[in-house]
Amino acid sequence: LVAQLTDGSVWVTNLFSSEGWQQIDGLYLTGDVSAANYNYDGTDILLLSSGTDGLYMIKNRTGYVCGSAPKFTSITIHNERVFGAVGGNTNQVWFSDDFNPLNWRVSSDEAGYINFADECGEVIKVVSFTGYLFIFREYGIARLKAYGDQAEFVLNKLFTDVGHIVKDSIAICGNRIVFYAETGIFTFDGYEVSRLSFDLPELDASANLIGAYLDDYYYLSCTRIVDDKEERCVIRYDLAHKEQAVLSDIRVRALLKVNVKGGAKVLCAFEGKDANMLGEMSKSGAVMGVNTKKLYRSGKAMPLSSAIKTVRSISLVTENPIAVTLIADGKRYEYPLEGSKNMQTVRVEHWGRRLSFELSTDEAEAYVLPMSADVDILEV
Repeated sequence: LVAQLTDGSVWVTNLFSSEGWQQIDGLYLTGDVSAANYNYDGTDILLLSSGTDGLYMIKNRTGYVCGSAPKFTSITIHNERVFGAVGGNTNQVWFSDDFNPLNWRVSSDEAGYINFADECGEVIKVVSFTGYLFIFREYGIARLKAYGDQAEFVLNKLFTDVGHIVKDSIAICGNRIVFYAETGIFTFDGYEVSRLSFDLPELDASANLIGAYLDDYYYLSCTRIVDDKEERCVIRYDLAHKEQAVLSDIRVRALLKVNVKGGAKVLCAFEGKDANMLGEMSKSGAVMGVNTKKLYRSGKAMPLSSAIKTVRSISLVTENPIAVTLIADGKRYEYPLEGSKNMQTVRVEHWGRRLSFELSTDEAEAYVLPMSADVDILEV
């Protein structure tokens, strides 16, 4: 596992042993780094690049500069070549010589590049997927067929109408790619783009949005708007069951899927008070051992109706202790419940014209089946 610190230093540790962190001597990277694994001459290496640092290689825990390569904002490995995106005025995708990530000499049988000068904006990311190289632009996607001889490369522009695509939200999710654009969250199977039918909160697309995927879950670190205020959070989308959960008030600056003993994990790096720690995404219901507060808030019941609504009772099944709150015309009525596998019913007898409900708990876990309420309506 390789980590870049805020001072630009680069550190490494072994995920499969108990050794500590070791600094890579002389290697400092200040930009937003993209990385790719490569097996070069039988040795595993890690390539690192950014738009300000150029291309570097870590081999046997030693850093080397690849001086002839451009300064890439995104790199990937595809069919034994390194492909890299160069944004800005240049707006190109470069590719190395095949089987040689250190050779960037442009010729018909070595390295080369592809220029983009249309209305789709900058090249933001390159992704190797389903036998093709996909080139994500700010406002579109291109597909490159790239095998062996560069003279036989075939580039196709794919139709997309999703608005501005956010670079760091792009993640390979099994047999599809998931990403965030200004009009929602989308999946891409290599041919077509489809919008996911999630009820999204309002997100600040100008802030960092970072995506990662593991076991049918797509994680998105983002900034959402709640009651006209910004809140950093991580949203976990269950792609199989079309459900979502939100971990509020947490500042994540990086997400990464890694292989570890016994499987894989999504690791996260933080900002703020936990900036010197690494965490992992889990279903523990806690952050660094501290239980999170869980809150479900309904919409207002029939907000346009002037009828008087009297809530006689509330019924639900909760396996963990929670508090049920009725909010009637701004007044709050709270009812604590113990955990049980049986249906529990609370007598309420409060009324109002505008009603909403909240369920909250500080327990590590919360399992609540859909709530029902017995309500009398009096039209006036």
